Amino acid sequence: MAGLLVKRGAVLLDADRLAHGVLEEPEVAVRVVEAFGAGVKDEHGRVDRRRVGEIVFRDPAKLKALEALVHPRVIASILTRLSELAVAAGKPRRVAILDVPLASEAGLMEAADLRVFIEASEETRQRRARENRGWSPGELERREARQLPLAEKRARSDFVVSNDGDVAEAEQDVERFWASVVRPRVEAVSG
Repeated sequence: MAGLLVKRGAVLLDADRLAHGVLEEPEVAVRVVEAFGAGVKDEHGRVDRRRVGEIVFRDPAKLKALEALVHPRVIASILTRLSELAVAAGKPRRVAILDVPLASEAGLMEAADLRVFIEASEETRQRRARENRGWSPGELERREARQLPLAEKRARSDFVVSNDGDVAEAEQDVERFWASVVRPRVEAVSG
């Protein structure tokens, strides 16, 4: 869904992608290996996110340790980029998509002008987690348990967009949302 918004000119700030970059920082990689053992390195000596995930999503204390190391850097990067997008001199304000599973928990919701909840059924989320991420049964539940309940995220949002259908349906939903909600807001700020 984020990709469809990017096609329309939005900038994607993806917390997972930023976290990948943080784990590649030498200082962070050393600390992760110290905390979780040499078994978290891949055959090239880099931190293997899947191996780290297998450890931390089974042990809340280890997850907290990883979050304390990675999250401040990711949040700082997002806030810096938002600041850059907001003050692009002489240009219309850009639309930024924050793809941040823990946005509420990290205090990032306050940085958003508009909060959109992308809704998908449990069955769809399970299938996508299995097909797109290779997650085993139970992994989605473990990860979602670390976040605000979906109903609360939905209630805190200004808009809800369904993402249960196929690509063509998603394209139509995003176009309706972009045309009726996003474009008028951008034009009002830019105009």
